[in-house]
Amino acid sequence: MCPKYICEGIQTRRVYCKGTIIDSGTWFEADDDQCERHELRVRPIESRICGPECTNYTWIVDKWQDCTSVCSAGTQSRRVVCQMSTRTYATTKSDRVCVSMLGVPKPVNTRRCYSECAYSTGPWSACSATCGDGTKRRTISCTKQIRLAFGRL
Repeated sequence: MCPKYICEGIQTRRVYCKGTIIDSGTWFEADDDQCERHELRVRPIESRICGPECTNYTWIVDKWQDCTSVCSAGTQSRRVVCQMSTRTYATTKSDRVCVSMLGVPKPVNTRRCYSECAYSTGPWSACSATCGDGTKRRTISCTKQIRLAFGRL
């Protein structure tokens, strides 16, 4: 990023696809094709010329909420707002303003997530009939969840 309150220069940032193991909060740098495979936005630009004005525009991005699913595909959402700030104050602006001033689209505020479960099974019950058709039952439970989500930062 440009140094705070220096009004001219080149602003740079590192752009990468980020995958998150939701349960542990651990993240990993993923290949760009993973983000593209999950229908996420095109890769944002990595550098731009900073304007001559000393006003800073930025996207304020909250943490992702929990996945809406436990053992299947779901969604996550987060709050994303445009903020304009100077040395003395900050205010919220329309998304259109940040898109125009920053030259990048608004970060996604929803994404797909999914959980892969490992199941354990209990023993089968005795048959409900001694002769002819009967039923056996057993307990099946989800013992481990690995919840994943993909998004660009």
